[in-house]
Amino acid sequence: MLMPGWTETFLANPDKWNALSDEHKKIMQDAIAQFAQDINDWLAAGNESVAAKGDVFVFSELPEADSKQLTVAAQDVWQEEAARSARNAKLIELLVENAKAQGRL
Repeated sequence: MLMPGWTETFLANPDKWNALSDEHKKIMQDAIAQFAQDINDWLAAGNESVAAKGDVFVFSELPEADSKQLTVAAQDVWQEEAARSARNAKLIELLVENAKAQGRL
């Protein structure tokens, strides 16, 4: 899911969360995951309906050569970010995989 993060955010007091049984934690985790998926589906459907109207937005794309050049130029920054943490490294790995799959690397 790649949507505004605030719609999939769940905050809990750690003491209260830790006081829940494993069964109750699982119920909450499943419900939150379903809520996040429902919100994602709802937003995606809304985006598709707006795009289908055809007169609301003008969609633009970078020329392929520019997109490739921008991705190649970003590699030093991406690697700096990857070195900051394992979490960042995983994200950068995904970005690189996607760029390769899209023919930008």
